[in-house]
Amino acid sequence: MPVRHAIGIDVGGTKIAGAIVDVGSGAVTDHAVVATDTHRGGEAVLADAVAMSRKLEAQAVTRSIVIEGVGVCIAELVDPDGSITSSQSFDWRPLDAAEVFSDSVPVLIQSDVIAAALAESLFGAGKDQSSFLYVSVGTGISSSFVIDGEPWVGANGNAIILASGSIPTRCEACGAESKLVPEQVASGRGLIHQYVSRSDRTDIASAAEVIAVAEAGDKIAQAVVVDAGHMLGALVAFAVNILDPHRIVVGGGLGTAGGSYWDSFVASLRAHVWAEEAADIEVVKAALGSRSGMIGAAAGVVRGTR
Repeated sequence: MPVRHAIGIDVGGTKIAGAIVDVGSGAVTDHAVVATDTHRGGEAVLADAVAMSRKLEAQAVTRSIVIEGVGVCIAELVDPDGSITSSQSFDWRPLDAAEVFSDSVPVLIQSDVIAAALAESLFGAGKDQSSFLYVSVGTGISSSFVIDGEPWVGANGNAIILASGSIPTRCEACGAESKLVPEQVASGRGLIHQYVSRSDRTDIASAAEVIAVAEAGDKIAQAVVVDAGHMLGALVAFAVNILDPHRIVVGGGLGTAGGSYWDSFVASLRAHVWAEEAADIEVVKAALGSRSGMIGAAAGVVRGTR
C-alpha cells in the first residue's frame, strides 16, 4: 500500500504547530512550532501559519515526498462547508484562508477538536472503539463525539461546544441569578482567573503555574484546582448522560496533566453519571498528545480526497 503524506497545521490560541504527516501511520516528521501571538490579529496569524506550511512543503520536495494536501485545524468553530464562523482566539472569517494556503493541492480547514478526535480515532486512544467522547482541556474546553470512527460535527459545525455556554441558576435563598460559564472555572484560562481573583497574585500567567503552587502547598491554588476538576467532571457526566459513549478520551495540556485536577475530575464524573451501569465508564488520556491536531488535520484532508 503506497505511503501517503499531507501537511498538518494546528493553529491554537498559544502556538502554531505543523508537520509532514504519514496519514497511513500517523507518524510526523519535520515538526515545527511557533508562538501564535493572537494579539497581532488574524492576518498576522494566518501569515505565520501559511509560512510554516510552505516551509514544510519545500522540505517535502527536497526529500522527494509527495504532499497530497494541507490540513489546517483552528481553535474556532468551522461549519461543514469549511467556513469559519467564530473569532474567539483570532478572526479569519473575512479572509480566504483556504485559498491562501495553497492553490496547487486540496486544503481542508476544520475545528481543532474535530481534528484531534479523528487522530485519536485512527491512531490513538479511540482506535477500535465504536464510540467515544473526546474532551480537550487546555486554554479552553471543547469536545467531539466520535461514532464508528467519524467525529460528529453537527448541523452547523457547532457540536464541539462543551463548556462555553452559560448555565443560568437562581439562588433559592436570596433570588440572585447566576450565569455560570463552566469554561471560566474548569479550563486553563479559568484556573488562572480563579486563582488570581482569590489570591490577589498578579504574577501567575499559566495554568501550569497554578498547579505548581497547588502542589507546593498553596491552599487557595489547591481549592481552585479541585473545584475545576469537579466542574469538568459534572460537565462531562452530563454529556455521558446524553450520548452514552463507550469511552471517554481526554486530551489537551490541562486534561492530561494528572494530579488533583485529574483525580477530582474522575471522581466528579462518576458521581454525576446518572445510570448506574455507565458510572464505571472507561476514562483514558489521549495517546497522541500535542501531535493530535496536526495529525488529524492531515488525515482529514487526505480522507476528503479519496
